[in-house]
Amino acid sequence: MNKKEANNRAVKKYQQTEKGKATRERAAKKYGITEKARLKYVRKNLKNNYGLTLKQYDEIFEEQGGVCELCGGTNVNGYRLCVDHDHKTGKIRGLLCHKCNVKLGVIENVDFAARVKKYLKKHKQ
Repeated sequence: MNKKEANNRAVKKYQQTEKGKATRERAAKKYGITEKARLKYVRKNLKNNYGLTLKQYDEIFEEQGGVCELCGGTNVNGYRLCVDHDHKTGKIRGLLCHKCNVKLGVIENVDFAARVKKYLKKHKQ
């Protein structure tokens, strides 16, 4: 586990304590981010970007057992799983953790993947 993952776990653990919950509530009040406002944003984002309702998202989430379809993990930061979709057709493929979603985006970009291979070959020892 690297430092970032360790820190994310520590933050998540703290946020589950009474003191952590109180801190989150104070921040939410200070910056106007209520649970209702956050949920409204999630619904709008799902509908506008993917044509999904929150209920449909939750159904996909349950079908996958609440984990990333590729690695079987969750987002360490506690955020929802990312909606993976084909950028050409818009078809939803499944839900992925942030790390897998980013990696898949790199792999799908054939030109970038070729440059990465060339770079690694150049610097191979």
